[in-house]
Amino acid sequence: GSHAIRAGAMRVHARIAALEENQRLEYEYTRRAIEFSQQQAARIRHMRFTLLMSAQDDRARERELELLRSQNALAELDRESRRQEELALTMGGFGAVVAGVLLLALLVKAARDRQQFQRLSQRDGLTGLYNHTRFFELAQQAFQRARQNAMPFSVEMC
Repeated sequence: GSHAIRAGAMRVHARIAALEENQRLEYEYTRRAIEFSQQQAARIRHMRFTLLMSAQDDRARERELELLRSQNALAELDRESRRQEELALTMGGFGAVVAGVLLLALLVKAARDRQQFQRLSQRDGLTGLYNHTRFFELAQQAFQRARQNAMPFSVEMC
């Protein structure tokens, strides 16, 4: 059985030997009881040491698990951050394209409006004929061409 039970049995034998006044047997049983007690104490120390090491290992595993959880949470936050950055870049690019299209449309409309206003500034609103400002511009251009080509120039008015 157990070392503790054996040590107890040896002490009982030692007492019996003491009652019988057999010192040699009393000494032998006492010595064996002490050996069994020491073996039991060594076994208990070993078991306590093993238990402490197991508890230490458990704490180390818990810390490692907590560290892994923290790293996992950090990785998830990093992925979410990258996803948000990509979304922001996509939305920014889309916004830039939309702004570019709108700007192009405004430029085209401004060019058309400018042409329309230029036509309106050159023609009479009622008759659709050139107004006097445009007449003088065209006459000046024709006069310059005639001078450059050394051709005669004349104007007829009705």
